[in-house]
Amino acid sequence: MRFYFSPVQFSVCALVCCLTVLLCGSSTLANNKEKTKTVKARSLELKVPSDWKETTPTSSMRAAQFSAPKSVDVVVFYFGGPTGGVAANVERWIGQFKEDGLETKMTQGKCTAGSYILIDCKGTWNKPDGPPFAQKTIAAPNSQVLNVIVVEEKAGKPKDYYFLKVSGSAEAVGKQAKNVRTMIGADIEKEKEFKLEDAEK
Repeated sequence: MRFYFSPVQFSVCALVCCLTVLLCGSSTLANNKEKTKTVKARSLELKVPSDWKETTPTSSMRAAQFSAPKSVDVVVFYFGGPTGGVAANVERWIGQFKEDGLETKMTQGKCTAGSYILIDCKGTWNKPDGPPFAQKTIAAPNSQVLNVIVVEEKAGKPKDYYFLKVSGSAEAVGKQAKNVRTMIGADIEKEKEFKLEDAEK
């Protein structure tokens, strides 16, 4: 059986199809926009995934903190400066993991605020247990911690430093690596290797 359309019927059908495509496209764009939300951590503007739950900072040194899926903790620290120097911080973060089985990757790049250094450690983490002053830890195997130093660079102003820590199981944190870069406006394709000697330049 064949169907024949008059020119008017054909035009109506074509118009309906076009409207359907446009509406679907608008819906897709809207959904993409809803995937992140803008959150201010002092002067730092972050694009946070919509499924991250913002929680109340537990200390004055925390500019913001979030709970990501699968018990991943995300904290944005602000101390009012580099605090101890970049190299010293990097060495301390790596030292929080047991050497046996440790995997470390260090990269750097540009982000919305200026520049960043990302230290990715995977293995058995000596996870802090209790208040910082107690200096107690528990061994947490199969863990992953992303430590990010965001250097805020504004014309006519001194550099400012933010420290981001994303921690949890290696499986869960690994799935958030892309979101962490999205959060600070970084492009993983443009990242370069970071070496400790780079911090002294």
